[in-house]
Amino acid sequence: MRPRFLYKFRPIDDHTKRVFSHNELHITAPIELNDPFECQADITVGAVSADDRRVVLERVRVLHPELTPDQATAFANRIIREPADSGAAKEMRELAQARFRAEAGILSLTERNDDILMWSHYADKHQGICVQFEVDVDSDLLAQARRVVYQESLPCVELFRSSPPEMVQAALLTKASHWSYEREWRVIVPGTGTCNRTFAEEALSGVILGAQVSDASRCRVLRWLEGRRRVPTILRAVKSRGAYSLDLVPVDGS
Repeated sequence: MRPRFLYKFRPIDDHTKRVFSHNELHITAPIELNDPFECQADITVGAVSADDRRVVLERVRVLHPELTPDQATAFANRIIREPADSGAAKEMRELAQARFRAEAGILSLTERNDDILMWSHYADKHQGICVQFEVDVDSDLLAQARRVVYQESLPCVELFRSSPPEMVQAALLTKASHWSYEREWRVIVPGTGTCNRTFAEEALSGVILGAQVSDASRCRVLRWLEGRRRVPTILRAVKSRGAYSLDLVPVDGS
């Protein structure tokens, strides 16, 4: 079940200001993310026959949109005719991998708002913020979030046997187990690469200030929140006493 709230860690900068001033979130192409294993599914091409002509031709048209109909048909016939480890099959595998890494768009969110590593990595060493979103308020973008699966080995997909949803799950919604502490959810935006997308203003329901946020940054964020139709809950992260953890407490005067 999807959580009621998902979170986005951010530094305090002009890009983050647009989250509040324009209700925009940044969508990132996988090639720009911080994990070199992003979208590294093990794509295989098994033996195909004339009975598979329709699906082979369909995938050729997707991965080779510049081909004319006759050229696409000829290429599909070559794949069917040649061994599975041929040059044509290798070309299709490489194209599929490149398309996933360059053309998909990913919005990364998380279930967690108190993880000290995420505050360090994504919120400017605890000097930034964590934005809270009520997911179901925004059906067009945030409510499309899907849970990331973590595992030890690369996911496998068969280029001509796996369904498109199976390929998306493997390539875009699977990460190494090392990242499991992030409890990530992703919105996949096909065919966009890096871009910005708007969300429903009322979905932004809270802001958490980092444990090391400066007074100047605190005031800057509070100014960003002025005039919003929905008044967000404002909390501050503080270091817990006697533990390597954070407590989230109300901000005085908010």
